[in-house]
Amino acid sequence: MNTRTQMRFAALFAITASVGVLGARMAVITSASQATRTVPDVFKPFYEGVILHDREAAVRAALPFDRVSLEQRGGFPRSEFRLTLARSGEATLWSDETKTFGGSGDFVGTVYLVDFGKLSHLISEVGFERLQRRYTLNMTDLRTLTVSVTSDRGTTTIDDYGGAGPVQLWSIEQAMMAIGHDIVWKRK
Repeated sequence: MNTRTQMRFAALFAITASVGVLGARMAVITSASQATRTVPDVFKPFYEGVILHDREAAVRAALPFDRVSLEQRGGFPRSEFRLTLARSGEATLWSDETKTFGGSGDFVGTVYLVDFGKLSHLISEVGFERLQRRYTLNMTDLRTLTVSVTSDRGTTTIDDYGGAGPVQLWSIEQAMMAIGHDIVWKRK
């Protein structure tokens, strides 16, 4: 995870914490030892430093989500993409001619384990599965962002038309955009 992404994650956690969406058990993390006391066990490796290669498979397997997708459709001016991040480390992207992620077409890349792990932590902490399935503004020509999260319990999909969703949903959307911009994409 590069410095820009770390800063965005820290800001997103601070924003969501300031509005009380992370719950009482989530405190501001000021040190690695404090983090290991305040986060669920499954996410502790992402706050304890380097994840050694011999632990990587077990850490990946323990994560609660298989896949997370962000799709943008419509709006004016039109800008469409579909970004999918997988627990396995696989990342796929389709982007239209507006070059949202630096190019149009189909791409593949790798999502860092720490990025996917912290995104999974964010999704868990904001209570994604408890959010409404659709948020909308009563206006036209706005974009729709759709977040889909797949786990062993199925897929939960939420549409956010015009940015009407709560800060919890916005924080997931923004984290995914930041991760997508940090991936080195290769044309399929």
